[in-house]
Amino acid sequence: MDALDRFAVGATQFREWARNGMGEGPVAARKALEQITQIYTAGLALPQAWSEGCSEAHDAHRVPDDEWHAVVASCAGLPFI
Repeated sequence: MDALDRFAVGATQFREWARNGMGEGPVAARKALEQITQIYTAGLALPQAWSEGCSEAHDAHRVPDDEWHAVVASCAGLPFI
């Protein structure tokens, strides 16, 4: 599996985890850190492909507001302060 495939799998897993709720308390906080670390690690392994065309198209994959608010609500039970 190449870096792009690993990132795609990690992003899909993160999206599903975030959409389906995260739970509450220390166990949920640890899971959150694991998920975020996993996707950041996969992202760092991606090859750089920056161009002006990429910077103009970044909104093409914008998360809908209702989904964004659902994820933020799920995060409310995590003990990160």
